[in-house]
Amino acid sequence: MARAARPTSIRPTPSSVDPRIARRRAEVARARLQLRRSRLVLVGAVLGAIGVAAGVTRTPLLDVDRFAVAGAERTTREAVVAATGVVAGSPMTDLIPTEVERRLEATLPWVATAEVSRSWPSTLRVTLVERSVVAQATDPSGRWFLVSADGVLVTEAQAADPFLVTIDGVVPDAVVGGRLVDRAAAGTAVLGAASDGVRTRIRTLRFTGEDSIELTLRPEGRVAFGAVEQADQKLRDLDTVLARVDLSCLAIIDLAVPAHPVLQRVDGCGS
Repeated sequence: MARAARPTSIRPTPSSVDPRIARRRAEVARARLQLRRSRLVLVGAVLGAIGVAAGVTRTPLLDVDRFAVAGAERTTREAVVAATGVVAGSPMTDLIPTEVERRLEATLPWVATAEVSRSWPSTLRVTLVERSVVAQATDPSGRWFLVSADGVLVTEAQAADPFLVTIDGVVPDAVVGGRLVDRAAAGTAVLGAASDGVRTRIRTLRFTGEDSIELTLRPEGRVAFGAVEQADQKLRDLDTVLARVDLSCLAIIDLAVPAHPVLQRVDGCGS
């Protein structure tokens, strides 16, 4: 018995494809190729721009070539430049001004605040506000230190200054750049707020309690200042008394009650 013939599929030859379909396929292929080329061009442009930008920021024209320092009266320019931690030739774009400011304030005892900015193309500008000295203190070994209004030991002194306010007692573990304890720093803050006329009349500052101070005056007398709260009013009271009141035979100026100073004289003096 003869086998039935197996059906065969007939594939269209290229010549049998509809010309419209062929054209469409060709258009799609060209569009895909154009898209790939466009993407490659875009990627190349971005990479080129990054490369150019990196090259520009790393050019020697944008390196630190100059340090402009202002406000340094007690601190040498060399010390300021060293404390920035920035070396000549460093890229300007790598600098973070706030970090340089923190280094200056943490490293230099005289510096209260620092402001740092970049002046393009190659200058680092540093503007300092230095601390002012209001007192002196000694350590157990007899070394003397100058003290700022915020309680920082800004430098060591050769000897005691007879015209400067002396903090009564000693400062343990004293070191340049160190700080007085908070209680003591509150006392130096009072000195910093005092007028020059008042501060020059004060001989010593003594702590009489957790937050109370007493002042001894030149040439005689003392001030029971009391707590450091309302210090501004008490300083105005003291300024008024020293400027307007007869201070002969002075014993105590009591400022315990702000705006109501009380003056006590030495018993029997001048009689």
